[in-house]
Amino acid sequence: MKRNLLSAAIVSVLGAAVPAFAQEDALKIEGLNFRAFRIDDFVKAAQENSGTIKGKKLAIDSAVAAVDTMSFPNTNPSVTYSRGSYYKATPYTGFISPQSDTLSLSFTLEGWGKRSSRAEYAEAEVGRNKVELDWYMRNNESEAVMIFIDSLRLKEIWLALQKANERLAVVKGQEAQDALTENKRIQGDLNKDIKFLSHAMLTYMPEGSRDIPEPIGTLAIEPRDLDAETLIRHAYTRRADLLAMESSLKSADANLQMVDKTHNIDIYPSVWYSRTPSYTSSGTTYNETTAYGFSLTMPIPTSAMYRSDVLAAANNKTQIEYNLIESRKHVRMEINQALIQYTNAKEQLDRAESAYRDTVMARKAVDSASIVAERQKSVDLIDARTNHLKALVYVLRLAGDYTLPKL
Repeated sequence: MKRNLLSAAIVSVLGAAVPAFAQEDALKIEGLNFRAFRIDDFVKAAQENSGTIKGKKLAIDSAVAAVDTMSFPNTNPSVTYSRGSYYKATPYTGFISPQSDTLSLSFTLEGWGKRSSRAEYAEAEVGRNKVELDWYMRNNESEAVMIFIDSLRLKEIWLALQKANERLAVVKGQEAQDALTENKRIQGDLNKDIKFLSHAMLTYMPEGSRDIPEPIGTLAIEPRDLDAETLIRHAYTRRADLLAMESSLKSADANLQMVDKTHNIDIYPSVWYSRTPSYTSSGTTYNETTAYGFSLTMPIPTSAMYRSDVLAAANNKTQIEYNLIESRKHVRMEINQALIQYTNAKEQLDRAESAYRDTVMARKAVDSASIVAERQKSVDLIDARTNHLKALVYVLRLAGDYTLPKL
């Protein structure tokens, strides 16, 4: 019991030595205007201003609009009215043309399964575009999260240098002045890195934005124990890229069925009605007459001998199946490799925290050497936290866990 209490006390003391910066601590760099963003707000802005995401949303609208069109039967009805005949010159004197009126209606009876296969393909295309939109959003989100972490790393290093500068400024002696000069030089180089990264940050903002997004949060995320088999199992059912490929496979199968059904024969029925008024010709009077009839046209299916379009659709489906199988095979490899990286990142984080704590605990006086040493270990710890956080985000996203880190 005493040993547990002692351990808890040590952890409490050492934990207090780990560097942390207040949420209100802000960057102050000449020539740059900053606007504070938390990670969820930054990701939301990145997605709202993504041309790729906007384009995919338009593709969804188009696919939805096509459903009604492709589900409607292609009856192609047409009405024909004819009257005649009119002769420029009659074959003999006294010839009379009765000038009949004829009305006909023709339409198409689609081959079996054509309409339903089109409707199923249209619905599959809507589903494919929606799943692909989620995939695009996850990719955009991943890029935004990683650049946010990189920007937060530079900010924390800048604040660590600023804090060291403030402490060195009150220490007397040439050694402290030399250390302060070197610190300011390093901070000046860091300002250039921040300006460089700011151009990338602005690409996620609305056109014409001038205020650079300043990340708000902390890189200090608690390490996690992750199980490879659990991550792999989740990846098979949650990963956006795999789900997009599965939806593409469904669409390709629907397309194959639709192309195959196009070879089914259409039938073209028509009905007609004709009226001939009474007339007299060669002394004979003819009464008004009416007649009707129908016809049925059935094409000879010579095109059925050529099914290259069906072969192409089947091959397209098979290619997607191969790609999906290959991607699933790589899931295990990718997650196992990412877990190795994450385990190394956790170990490096533990060593960096220990080194920083040892440096702080070994400090006996506030002098320039101890301030510089603490600043160096602080930067090392910030880098270790960055690598740990990025490795954690990467492995979780490989497993289909797209929860934003709580920074």
